[in-house]
Amino acid sequence: MSNLIGYVTGSMLRRAVDHTLDRTFAALADPTRRTLLERMGRKPHRAGDLCRRLTISRPAVSKHLRVLREAGS
Repeated sequence: MSNLIGYVTGSMLRRAVDHTLDRTFAALADPTRRTLLERMGRKPHRAGDLCRRLTISRPAVSKHLRVLREAGS
């Protein structure tokens, strides 16, 4: 019985890790998100500055930042 519990626990852990990695890689697959990370990695930026530099709307920046934040949690 303990082997079964260990297998189920290990299996659940692997699925959780796979899901986390899937979210992370999906978030990083978008070139706009990678650009946002690169720019914010150098220094903090306001959302308006990011919009102007990337020529995308403020709601688009907000969405990209949300996806990145959720992928990192």
